[in-house]
Amino acid sequence: MKRFALTTAIALAIASPVLASDQLAASAGVEPGVYTTNELITLIAAKEKGDWTVVNAILDGNLTDNSGDDRTSAGHVQLAESLGVNPAAYATNELVELRRATEEQDQSRVNYLKDNGADSNAGSATFSTRNSSFSAGHLQLAEALDVNPADFSTNELIQLKRAKEDGDQAEVRYILQNAG
Repeated sequence: MKRFALTTAIALAIASPVLASDQLAASAGVEPGVYTTNELITLIAAKEKGDWTVVNAILDGNLTDNSGDDRTSAGHVQLAESLGVNPAAYATNELVELRRATEEQDQSRVNYLKDNGADSNAGSATFSTRNSSFSAGHLQLAEALDVNPADFSTNELIQLKRAKEDGDQAEVRYILQNAG
């Protein structure tokens, strides 16, 4: 149950940073806006493990968040371990997508993510959307929009999604015509 709550918190953190950060803060029992998302995830995981040294370091402001794509953070490692994969081989967004596919019992998606979602160079993740290696989020967004991921940057996919949601057909046409 605790792993499910942490997984949900991580998924929310990626989907809606402000809302997720407030929810993570509430879950961690601290004031919203004081800690970074990574610090909150680490704090929750440390409390669950009973690692009071880490808890106190975060609460005292002595544990610096320099994560970016820190594949060694407690939350990232715990999520990877719960999925039975190497934490260094996956970005957090890939782990969240793998968890979702596992919970939905989508074995073909699980296999795809395990075979293709992991970085081939585990320590040097690339998030460029102009190369052959796309993040799981980029691929999922392109799939949802029914477009070729290689034709769009992640930013263009986000703009296209917003234009479609707003019903702005002129903007949709413009993005589709000028992609890539």
